[in-house]
Amino acid sequence: MTSHTHTSQSHITPIDHSEVLTILSSDRRRWAIEYLAEQPPNDVVTVSDLAEEVAARENDCTVNELTTKRTRLYRPLSTAPRHNGRHRSRVR
Repeated sequence: MTSHTHTSQSHITPIDHSEVLTILSSDRRRWAIEYLAEQPPNDVVTVSDLAEEVAARENDCTVNELTTKRTRLYRPLSTAPRHNGRHRSRVR
């Protein structure tokens, strides 16, 4: 069985072949790995940026298109009727 290694700070833990296949069985995990592999080695990637990229790939669009979709959703929600100066928090 092939063994790969995962480095976390200075600790190295072997990862067996079945664990690698399990990790790669998820589209989201594969997309995250692909995105991170596309970045320059010393670049910092925030969790927010990674989440946006994975969400964009999941929705088959660009991050900019995803932002536009999100804006179209949030704008009506932010102008929803208010009760006593606050957004209603219950759905009936």
